[in-house]
Amino acid sequence: MSFRSTALFLATLVGSISAAAQVPYERLVRTDSEPHNWLHYSGNYASHRFSALDQINRGNASRLKVAWVFQSLQPGPVEVTPLVVDGI
Repeated sequence: MSFRSTALFLATLVGSISAAAQVPYERLVRTDSEPHNWLHYSGNYASHRFSALDQINRGNASRLKVAWVFQSLQPGPVEVTPLVVDGI
């Protein structure tokens, strides 16, 4: 898939999300009360980039495994921050 095809696919995917699926502003400003969700690209409006969750720690981080991979077929790194809202 070419870069243009990938970009078109992603734009179509994003464009298909309905307005009802948007996160309300009230949740965005209270993101610290929902540590199981990652509602901002940097974690919160203060850009802390830190999760208060403690299921992953120094003792078990070495046992993490890849669960999902997307290969863009384009050279070079692609770095993004995943957003998580209500488990999705």
